[in-house]
Amino acid sequence: MLVHPDSGEVNILRSNPAYPYSLPGNSVWSFFPDGEGRVWIGTYGGKLALAIPGDSEVDLYFKASSGGLGHSIVSCFCEDNRGRLWIGTEGGGITVWDRNTDTFSYYTQQDGSGLASNMVKKLYLGEDGNIWASFFNSGIQVFDTSKKRWRDIS
Repeated sequence: MLVHPDSGEVNILRSNPAYPYSLPGNSVWSFFPDGEGRVWIGTYGGKLALAIPGDSEVDLYFKASSGGLGHSIVSCFCEDNRGRLWIGTEGGGITVWDRNTDTFSYYTQQDGSGLASNMVKKLYLGEDGNIWASFFNSGIQVFDTSKKRWRDIS
C-alpha cells in the first residue's frame, strides 16, 4: 500500500502475473522513498520495483541478472549524495545502481572490498556522506569512499 503524503490517496499494489505493470511479487521485504518522491520496493524472489505514490502501476523493475541486480532477495536500500541507489541483499552483498550512467557495481564478501557479509540487513547514509551497513552475524561497517573499501567499526 502506498499513501501519497500530500493528498492522503491510498494505492494498493499487488502482483498480477498477467499485468506487466503490477508489483513483481507480493512478498515485500523492503521499501525506500527516494529523493525524487518515488518508492523503491524490494521483493523476495528476485525483483526490485519502482512505484510513484498516487499511481497504481509499477513503472520499472530490475531482476537479479548478470550486469543487473546482484541477488534475488532485496533487504534494504539507501541513496547517496550523488543519487546512486545502494541495494542490500540477502546473500549477494550490495549492488549500487548509478542512475546517471545506468550502470551497476557490486560489493561482496568475496571481491576483496572488505565487506563483512553478503547478508545485508540495513544501509544508512550518514550525515558525513558515508554509507553504513549492518549485517547478519557480522556487525556494522562503514564504506571508505576514498579507498572504495568497507571497514569495521572498532
